[in-house]
Amino acid sequence: MVIQTEAFNYSRQAYSLPRPLPAGRSETYSGSTTGGTVSSQENEPAAVFEKSPEAEQRLKAEETTKTTNGGPGQADLSPEDEEKVEQLKKRDTEVRQHEQAHLAAAGPYALGGPSYEYTSGPDGRRYASNGEVQIDTSPISDDPEATLAKAKVVKRAALAPADPSGQDYRVAAQADRMAAEARQDLAAQATEAVQAYGQAGQKAQASLRSATLNLVI
Repeated sequence: MVIQTEAFNYSRQAYSLPRPLPAGRSETYSGSTTGGTVSSQENEPAAVFEKSPEAEQRLKAEETTKTTNGGPGQADLSPEDEEKVEQLKKRDTEVRQHEQAHLAAAGPYALGGPSYEYTSGPDGRRYASNGEVQIDTSPISDDPEATLAKAKVVKRAALAPADPSGQDYRVAAQADRMAAEARQDLAAQATEAVQAYGQAGQKAQASLRSATLNLVI
């Protein structure tokens, strides 16, 4: 958004790219997008069914659905819960795409992969509801030209998602300030070089006049 001089939740100077949480219980989870603990579900009462092949086959299909989804099957959810699951799925996709856009644009200045916060859905699964990417935003010491190039990458990474957040825009503004300081340093270096060249030229002219005077005498 995320990148050691100032902190934007970007470590070494890192920025975070916070995303608003939807309604529902949230859990904090950092690191890989897989793994972690899934919230436990209460055991359901044992099903009662006829001892017929059709009933047994139907029960096996339901159990397979529960195992695959990590919780109740879609058919077990109320219409309200089904709508909530669809919203969580949509949010999960948006968050992951947002953070991947930051990561892809940050290049060598990304400090690891995205970390996510998760919300548990009524189906027992967890969906990404918030995320961040940490990017190095510190200037490169004694190298304003490299710092200027880095600032451009940081700004591009901050604004890479289709829907930059307020924090993303703040990081982009910080990159602009870093670039402006780097340009000032480059201008100062150029001025010093011109002055040094002028002084060298004056010394050369003085030496030439002295040599000419000696020849005349």
